[in-house]
Amino acid sequence: MSLSSTVSRARLVKDIFCSQPTAVAQFNNYDAVKQYPFKKFLFSGRANVGKSSLINELLSTKTLVRSSSKPGATKTLNFYQPNTLDPKFYLVDGPGYGNRGRPEWGELFMTYATDRSTLRRIFILINASHGLKESDRLMLQDLHSLALSSTAALSSRVFPFSFQIVLTKVDEVIKRKDASSGLLRSIQSQVHQLAPTCMPDMILTSTKITAPGSDSKLGIHELRECIVEAGSLL
Repeated sequence: MSLSSTVSRARLVKDIFCSQPTAVAQFNNYDAVKQYPFKKFLFSGRANVGKSSLINELLSTKTLVRSSSKPGATKTLNFYQPNTLDPKFYLVDGPGYGNRGRPEWGELFMTYATDRSTLRRIFILINASHGLKESDRLMLQDLHSLALSSTAALSSRVFPFSFQIVLTKVDEVIKRKDASSGLLRSIQSQVHQLAPTCMPDMILTSTKITAPGSDSKLGIHELRECIVEAGSLL
């Protein structure tokens, strides 16, 4: 692909996410979700992993997605439409899990994760500087089991949805220099031991530092590209 083509595609991809994004709805039960027919991409992670800040960066906004210093601010499935001019998909901000999560939030998430019709990918956010916690391990094992639960998965390895790791706050790991690459390799190795059906590539992100040669924060363009590819949006 030529440089001009690469630049043109980058603009197209950004436009998909940044054309008058808006908050659509909040749901605390799965039945209410079914009225929204477009493709969906679900984000979850431990409480205070930086999920709201990351989604704001994806949408090139600062305040559309509520961000709080208090862990566990997200208690519902929150739908955001990145492009109101040409709506094709939703980003779904799911409740956090872990010590500050609640059982009913986890139940809501897992019920929604079984939606085979419009859910295209689940992104599990991991704080890069903390590595995998026990709740992350349990979530990955549950998603792996869910992916294998369908008849199609057992017979032909065609899974009902895909899921992928997004490492957040990578800037904190980069500061460690010599230790950073080893830590990231360790996380990747653990993920694929726990959940072989997880997408092999982790996306490294930071909302604090800008990607080299880009006007976007680290990993934001790569994450947008993953969503576009998973949803066949271009």
